[in-house]
Amino acid sequence: MIQSAGTPSRLLETTLTVLGRSLLALVGVYAAGRLGLAIAFTEPQISLIWLPPGIAVGVMFRWGIRYAPIIFLAVFLIELGVASPGVAAGISLGSTLGPWVVTRLLRLLRFDPNFVYRRDVVWFVVAAMIG
Repeated sequence: MIQSAGTPSRLLETTLTVLGRSLLALVGVYAAGRLGLAIAFTEPQISLIWLPPGIAVGVMFRWGIRYAPIIFLAVFLIELGVASPGVAAGISLGSTLGPWVVTRLLRLLRFDPNFVYRRDVVWFVVAAMIG
């Protein structure tokens, strides 16, 4: 039996895909953040290695901007361990907006993640410095 895109089976599959990706993004960003804080430099909240923005750019570039709230939640949960809720929310907002801007910029510049053209390398480096 051929199923159209609007069937309950297709809707369930799409919902499970989005939930699975959301969980993967949440766990990935959270784990990377906790790892970064575990190797803190001077203070428990200062890390020289901070991977969550890179993972966030990858998630939003590959799967879409709609995952930004998941990124916000993951960073918020990380920051709750070292800051007050208000400060954690502010840091989370900044840690979500940076990758969001980079993702939008890369899409605007028609960035090809296969790095086929030299310009893709240049735009990637520029976007990484901005983000």
